[in-house]
Amino acid sequence: MRLGGPIFESYSDPEHWIAALRRYGYSAAYCPVAIDADDSIIQAYVDAAEAVDVIIAEVGVWNNPLSTDMEARKTALRQCQEHLILADKIGARCCVNIAGSTVGWPTSR
Repeated sequence: MRLGGPIFESYSDPEHWIAALRRYGYSAAYCPVAIDADDSIIQAYVDAAEAVDVIIAEVGVWNNPLSTDMEARKTALRQCQEHLILADKIGARCCVNIAGSTVGWPTSR
C-alpha cells in the first residue's frame, strides 16, 4: 500500500519535489506539473519518481464538463482532454474529475 496526499510547500524542480514527498512520507503523489509543461520537464519528473519508486497517482481536472453554459462546457471538455493527455505523458494511474452538474439543464434539447 502507498500513501500520498497534498504537499503544502512549493518546489521548483524534481529534486525538491521528491524531497518534499519524502518529508511527508509519501510514496504516491499528485501530478507535479501543469498541463502546459514542456515534455522535457514532464520526463524529468517521471525519471525522478521512478528513481525513488514514487508512483504518480493522479492528474486532477476539477471542472464541470456537464455545465449548462455551452461555452463553459466546451472549455471544461477541452481541459479534460488536455489533462488526459498529461496523465498519459506522465504515467499517472488515473485522471480524476467531478461528475459535474446538469442542474438547470433544459428539459428539451
